Amino acid sequence: MNEAMAVTTSTRSTAGNAGEISATLQALLECMQEGACALDLEARCTLANRACARMLGYTEPTELVGKPLGVMLHAHNAPQPEQVGRSVLEALRDGRVAHVAKERLWRADGTEFHAELRCQPLRTGERVTGVVLTLTDITQRIKTEEEIQFHKVLLAAQTEASIDGMLVSLNGQKWNSFNRRFLEMWRQPREIVESRDEAAALKWVISQVRDPEQFLGKVKYLYEHKDETSFDVVHLKDGRAFDRYSAPVVGPDGV
Repeated sequence: MNEAMAVTTSTRSTAGNAGEISATLQALLECMQEGACALDLEARCTLANRACARMLGYTEPTELVGKPLGVMLHAHNAPQPEQVGRSVLEALRDGRVAHVAKERLWRADGTEFHAELRCQPLRTGERVTGVVLTLTDITQRIKTEEEIQFHKVLLAAQTEASIDGMLVSLNGQKWNSFNRRFLEMWRQPREIVESRDEAAALKWVISQVRDPEQFLGKVKYLYEHKDETSFDVVHLKDGRAFDRYSAPVVGPDGV
């Protein structure tokens, strides 16, 4: 009788410890800003935090428990997120950490979003028993990157369409960008343009101006006084004259 009671007490103690561990793990997951869930060897959800539930369009984390990965991450009739599936399989099969920089996923209501995902194998000793999958919603970041790229393309098109030659110099040492008209006005040889040799390009420009010393002096002054704007006329040996307007390029951070 006493022996039976001892076994029962031990079993309850073990179950209690397991419950405490599960509660602790859930509390740790809830502290994370990223969505996180644990998957078993069949890639079914065994645990998830609220951030993960919200990200995937559910109200409570318990709604995810028991769902296969494919059901969790895509809506009805939507394409399967193949990169995530491969990464989870690699983590389960080979015990390797996997990273997916960008994947298109679907919420339960069918709306889509972009996420960055990481898979971390769960081990008991040397044996892989599942994976932890973390998700970061990068939809806004992707949208911002696309907007920046659009503005870059638009600016490049406007620059190339300009009748003025344009040059952007980085810190007075590197020719960051220039348009075709700039090359045409200074009649830069093809071999210099293709080589991207800035020293050779500057040497070619200087060889054409009537007063190289004055030209270089003004360039040096502007590089040392980056906040100033300037307007002057550059006279060339062949009789041409260029209006030269210089102004600082200031980023959103004021630099």
